Amino acid sequence: MSKPYATIGTLLQPGIGRQLALWILVFSSVVTLTSTALQLGIEFNRDVRAIESQLDQIKKSYAISLSSSLWVTNQKAIQIQIDGIFQLPDMQFIEVLDDKDQVIATTGHSEKERTLRQETPLYYPYLGKQIYVGKLVAVASKQGAYQRLEDKFIVILATQTIKTFLVSLFILFLFQMLVGRHLNKIAHHAENLEAGSAANTLTLDRNQADALHQDELTHLVKALNSMSQRL
Repeated sequence: MSKPYATIGTLLQPGIGRQLALWILVFSSVVTLTSTALQLGIEFNRDVRAIESQLDQIKKSYAISLSSSLWVTNQKAIQIQIDGIFQLPDMQFIEVLDDKDQVIATTGHSEKERTLRQETPLYYPYLGKQIYVGKLVAVASKQGAYQRLEDKFIVILATQTIKTFLVSLFILFLFQMLVGRHLNKIAHHAENLEAGSAANTLTLDRNQADALHQDELTHLVKALNSMSQRL
């Protein structure tokens, strides 16, 4: 009698079931890595677009007030405004220059790598004309987006790896329960067949529902029993 349940030993034995599980594990890993990379790429681009949108919002919200402060050379008011801008997420460096490119106010530090830079010309309306009074330089860092990308990559990869491994292990167990153990019994029965000996009917240890279901194993057992009766 074959054991009705698959043991750890039988699951680890070389065979079709283990090969099937390994191929599923490999294929699922490739799909997981591809889908994870695609998902993270989409989310990273979304974070970058959010930073770009924030820079545009700074341009719309502060251009007029900074132009007015530059027109009257109110350096204190300018500094207060750029300090407020600097408190926004991902902001790295803010600078206001006059019409001669002389620095009026600055905060933060500027780096060239992993940044988004935006220069906004500042104009003050005077006597029906737009007078250029300087510019606002805003530099945002993409480091936060990269850090969020790394954190999400670790979490997604870890969860997907565990899920893939558990699914592969379950498929291996299921294959052993539904097919592997029955194939072993069929093979053992076939090895003991001899011409002229009393034919023993082969039956599989299956529940009633599986026994009534006409599947490949059922056809194989019928063919083997028919052959053994003709010997």
